[in-house]
Amino acid sequence: MSVPQRPTSPLAGLYYDVCLAIRERAQQRNPFGAFSFDELEALSSLRAVIRGLDEHCYAIEQGLMDELSAALSEDRVQTTRAAYDAARELALPTCHEFIKWCHATHGLAYTHSLNAIPLNSLLALEVRSYSDTTLSKLIGDFRKRLIQIRGVEDHHGFGQAYELFSEAVVYAYLKDRLTSVEKINEQGGKVGSTPDFKCSHGGKEFYIEVKSFDIVDGVYRAKEMMYDGLDANIDLEAQVMAGHPVAMAETEISPYKKANEKGAYDPRSLIKLIEVIQSKARSAFKSSQFKAGPTFALASMGRLILPGDAGCVQPYYIYDDYDGRAVISGVLWQCCFGRQGGVILRHADLNSGSVEGYLASDGLYRDELEPLPGIGFIAMERASLDSKCYGICNDARALAEYGWDLDDVKNILHDLCEAYNDGKNGEANVTIKV
Repeated sequence: MSVPQRPTSPLAGLYYDVCLAIRERAQQRNPFGAFSFDELEALSSLRAVIRGLDEHCYAIEQGLMDELSAALSEDRVQTTRAAYDAARELALPTCHEFIKWCHATHGLAYTHSLNAIPLNSLLALEVRSYSDTTLSKLIGDFRKRLIQIRGVEDHHGFGQAYELFSEAVVYAYLKDRLTSVEKINEQGGKVGSTPDFKCSHGGKEFYIEVKSFDIVDGVYRAKEMMYDGLDANIDLEAQVMAGHPVAMAETEISPYKKANEKGAYDPRSLIKLIEVIQSKARSAFKSSQFKAGPTFALASMGRLILPGDAGCVQPYYIYDDYDGRAVISGVLWQCCFGRQGGVILRHADLNSGSVEGYLASDGLYRDELEPLPGIGFIAMERASLDSKCYGICNDARALAEYGWDLDDVKNILHDLCEAYNDGKNGEANVTIKV
């Protein structure tokens, strides 16, 4: 195990030296197994903050130093490993609980909501939570839900845990980019009747309502994906037991596929993506959550796929990675501002051209009967601190009642999103910020 350069923190730096020494000695294995550089960095930063952590860190140091001096005993190996586990459980209890579930499902089955959570982002959030009371509450709620999960088949529990994690990610993401962010606690009234966050930025006060979109058919499809993963693992084990030098198996991760769907499934369909996102947005975002003031709808889409990167906010964009300069429909723009009968373009293949078909209904903001509420729609592509957000400005919405104009909305989207656009395609050339 190696990293590009020596970490600056004491524990991670010492472990880096140990890894180099092991390599130079041509040892067959690392006696400690594989410690995480990121976790050692976190333990170093929290050493003076958490009572009782220092003694575990000291034991880790002694074991690493013994390995450097080639004086490591088997007893010291066991002591060091135990100290590492104890330190992680004490300082990073949420990561510890998450890793337990990763180990419980590894090699057994595929759990989509669990696999959509990146450990490095969870680790960074838990470290930050020691200096942020709001984040501490959000991470604590996530940990409690992990503890309540009944087993590897509790897809509802894993799904709820993912939703809590994605809310913590959104909070940290907003905190890094806006002047102020406040989590709104629901006290009295109907649950879900208020937005999630109250924010201010650029002299404007506004709200953000967060929803985490699940795969199509939720727990029913998640169960199918789990069994597909189980079959693949059984196949791998059978190949290994048969003495095959190389074992291979494949499984399908298709978040837009319906449960028990028979017949041909088109994983490249953009129309299906558009219709699914529209349906989930209409059912998830309620008008009561948008009455506090100017409010953005933010969808965490880490369990789905949002293709096109910055091109997703344009009606059509040019994609030339295949040297064919294909013209592709932007999924997010079409979701919000597409028109009934509008043509949807995708990559051509050997069996068909680039025209996939036509939209069956108007977009979320063009719907005359029940348009999506709010002043803008933001899609977060992954539940990760390094994720990108893409925004659509609702230029069909009257803003005068808030004392806002369209530029105010765009200024917020500019600071929150990698790319954004409006219904008139007014930001077509402002899709990637340098």
